[in-house]
Amino acid sequence: MLVVAFEGFSGSGKSTAIRALVRHFSAKKLKVGIVSIDSAKNFADLKKIEKQYPIIHQIRDFLFLVLRIQQGEKIEEMRKRGYNIVLIDRYVGSSCVFMKCGGFPNELISWLKKNIKPKPDITLFFDLPYTIAKKRKRSRSIKQIDQSSLKMIEKTYKSFAKKEKWKHINAHEQPEDVQRACIKQISTALKRKK
Repeated sequence: MLVVAFEGFSGSGKSTAIRALVRHFSAKKLKVGIVSIDSAKNFADLKKIEKQYPIIHQIRDFLFLVLRIQQGEKIEEMRKRGYNIVLIDRYVGSSCVFMKCGGFPNELISWLKKNIKPKPDITLFFDLPYTIAKKRKRSRSIKQIDQSSLKMIEKTYKSFAKKEKWKHINAHEQPEDVQRACIKQISTALKRKK
């Protein structure tokens, strides 16, 4: 099974691309699943608590980390059910980025990267300036963050993407071009996996 994580700002086009990729790879007779944070077991309960805190806050980061771990459980369920590809709409990489911005020690972030399972086979980084993502997205997750924090998050995403060797997707391009770039990366990873 190929596990693909999609990381980047809200509004960068991850969900749009994921829906198109499900159609594309399903048409090729592959069993494709989607895992997002709202598919985690305790999403509704933790979301109520999370809303009480600012976007960059350590309690909020830990709540999201719990949901990311539950995403991992969902991925393992899909592995057992014979899925060929699992597409994850943000995963541990995003949690590490926000935890880094929130002042968590590097040792903890390194431990998370090493120990949270399963690991993605490939991570696609949807690179889009926060100024454009903010215009595209209506959710509070990006609208309520001040400009200096958005700059820090953007810089941290780019730094993580480079350090972790995430595959760069220019999310500023037209959706069809973004989808083609994703198809190319995923198809290459599938060939390597066989």
